Amino acid sequence: AEALAEQLKLSLPEQPWHTQRDRLVEFASVLGLVAGSLGKFGRDISLLMQTEAGEVFEPSAPGKGGSSTMPHKRNPVGAAVLIGAATRVPGLLSTLFAAMPQEHERSLGLWHAEWETLPDICCLVSGALRQAQVIAEGMEVDAARMR
Repeated sequence: AEALAEQLKLSLPEQPWHTQRDRLVEFASVLGLVAGSLGKFGRDISLLMQTEAGEVFEPSAPGKGGSSTMPHKRNPVGAAVLIGAATRVPGLLSTLFAAMPQEHERSLGLWHAEWETLPDICCLVSGALRQAQVIAEGMEVDAARMR
């Protein structure tokens, strides 16, 4: 643990990590804030893509976001990923917060609840970050519609 902490330039906790879940929950909470910010970005994009506004569009690609009933319409599929992550991550965070009151040598059941929860949060935020990058790099802006 000492070698890894040194390599990553992190401090070593004075208490055993087994029952001190604050660092893990803090990390996940930061990811929750990122997910929330990405959700706001996704919501804004989805609203600006509505037919009534038509000011901003996600990048187009064959087979991506087309409407089967309205061929002229583009659906905000990337924005949906961002909004979905922002919706799911807070519930997952509550599991980590609920697992914080660990007993002495690890609490049966509480730390087990973290095993799938933390990777799920990481995967959701990672996927949302990737979609946000795709949207930001290829976003189409109709400046004339914005006036």
